[in-house]
Amino acid sequence: MIRYELKKFLRSGMLWAVAALFLVLTAYWYFPRESLRDEEVSRLYEQAGTVLTKELYDAVSDANSRGQAGEASVRIAGIEGEYHPNMVLGLYYNIQGLLEMEERRLFAIQQADYNIAEYEANPEGNEYKLRYNRLIRQVYSERKTPYLMDASPWVLLFERLGQPSAYHLAEAFALCLAILGAVYLFTADRAAGVYPIVHSSRRGRSPAYWARAAAALLYAAAAMAVFFAATVACFAIQTDLTCWLAPVQSLYLFEHCPLNISIAGMLALHLAFRLAVAVFMAAFAIFVSCLARGRLLSLGLGLAGLGGLLGSSLYVALGGREDVFHPNPSYTEIRFEQFFRSWNPLCLLDTQDYLTGMDVADIAGWPVFRFVLPLLVCLAGLAAFLLLGWRLFLGGSCRAPRRAGAKA
Repeated sequence: MIRYELKKFLRSGMLWAVAALFLVLTAYWYFPRESLRDEEVSRLYEQAGTVLTKELYDAVSDANSRGQAGEASVRIAGIEGEYHPNMVLGLYYNIQGLLEMEERRLFAIQQADYNIAEYEANPEGNEYKLRYNRLIRQVYSERKTPYLMDASPWVLLFERLGQPSAYHLAEAFALCLAILGAVYLFTADRAAGVYPIVHSSRRGRSPAYWARAAAALLYAAAAMAVFFAATVACFAIQTDLTCWLAPVQSLYLFEHCPLNISIAGMLALHLAFRLAVAVFMAAFAIFVSCLARGRLLSLGLGLAGLGGLLGSSLYVALGGREDVFHPNPSYTEIRFEQFFRSWNPLCLLDTQDYLTGMDVADIAGWPVFRFVLPLLVCLAGLAAFLLLGWRLFLGGSCRAPRRAGAKA
């Protein structure tokens, strides 16, 4: 039955046309206007390697000193070719950044150990602080050594994925498609006048509902995956996205990320959160379709819900920008922002906002990563909307909808 329901999407010219339009707009917006690939920089980092050694540090430091002294082109010991002084300076700054990052990591562990000793000596009322510092120590102690790499292409990609100026354009298109698909699937029979044939009994309605719901969720997930892949592909074509397995802390954007995962893992986490949001909004559209039953009304309610949640998540995403809001927010504004970031599922679209620092919430005295809360809301809402839609679907009338001009 699921395959039969999925075939309805393939036969819908309207959905194909909207999807094609959205993909063209996504590619136009995200595709870099000029190539971001620099072959000479790639060759320099490829020969330097990903492991920082004392010999490499000394060689780059010496070459940088000669370059800043006025040499037009600089040779680095152990690395073939000559390079512009500014390129060597960039490599030197990158190495310095890795060394300073290690110093900050050791300081964080040292500070956590000091705080743990203090709170263990006075545990009364400090249970949460003690657990929080233990979490910090565990996170920084288990951190893998960052790679020496050209991080700029990856940083550009992740910044583009969370850029508030065009707030998640691809994701918004995918969510609109998810709502359109769910509404189309659950209102097609009534619109075609075959409602009493398909829904002849309560026993027949339940398998039909779950097959239709599964098809709508699969369509929503596929739409989100395609748009996410299109966004990444736009940058992969114009840049050198290397070192996929490097620790994500190799990118200065995620230096304080609490998860010890690779860059590929961070990209997969971005996709997983977006898939969760997509199926959540599809389940919401299923619920309003079973509630309203009319296609236009269901579509209007679904898009209104999407607009409200997306608008509030946009407010949170822009909240830290001084050009949008004043730089000294009040306590009430901070709490308001934290509330939305904790309970609005669509805030998961701004994944890196949760993962650029130790962002935790106090849940009954235990530190919990804040992204867990909207993820739980997303999953709970998914289950609730599907069950409520199922009850409404089973309780629907078996009579055909009355047509205009028909006798009572």
